Amino acid sequence: MSGSSNGWRMDDVVPSAEIVQRLDRDVAPLVAIDPNYAGEVAERWRYRDGSGEVGVISSVTQAFCHSCTRARLSTEGML
Repeated sequence: MSGSSNGWRMDDVVPSAEIVQRLDRDVAPLVAIDPNYAGEVAERWRYRDGSGEVGVISSVTQAFCHSCTRARLSTEGML
């Protein structure tokens, strides 16, 4: 299960796909757009009317660690 190593409870998480569906339905229609660069962790969407864009980072429901290019430093000082 994604997120099991950091204490996330799936019952407390709204999946990113649901967030995008709600925005598309309730705010304005969305269309997926390409990443700005290799390893970008946000999935990006633009409003069809050109009024802006949103990005969704799905670290729990759609883990992206395999493509992440960033180093992480924990609170304990571990890299």
